[in-house]
Amino acid sequence: MPFEKDQPKFADKMIRGIMKIVVPKVLNDAERHAEILKDSGLNWIIVRGPRLTTEPEKGDYRIGWVGVNASTSIGREDLADFLLKQIENEQYIHQMPFVSY
Repeated sequence: MPFEKDQPKFADKMIRGIMKIVVPKVLNDAERHAEILKDSGLNWIIVRGPRLTTEPEKGDYRIGWVGVNASTSIGREDLADFLLKQIENEQYIHQMPFVSY
């Protein structure tokens, strides 16, 4: 589900197109979950990330949008760090940030 701050590049559009063909149920399910959250009246954040790696925590990552300040991987520990910080942070309420290196 694209977010208004996303600026997908050609590769991003290709990946989405491939997903629509190869795993349409996964993509449709994710889009429906986002719609439910948006309509819920709750304060929500959908955190998106690229390929997850097992590399050790770097403590430094980028927060952007698809095609904007984004790369192709993030370590699980760094993604978890960002997720935990959102518990008490309202900066990304009602947004879908993309977290990567």
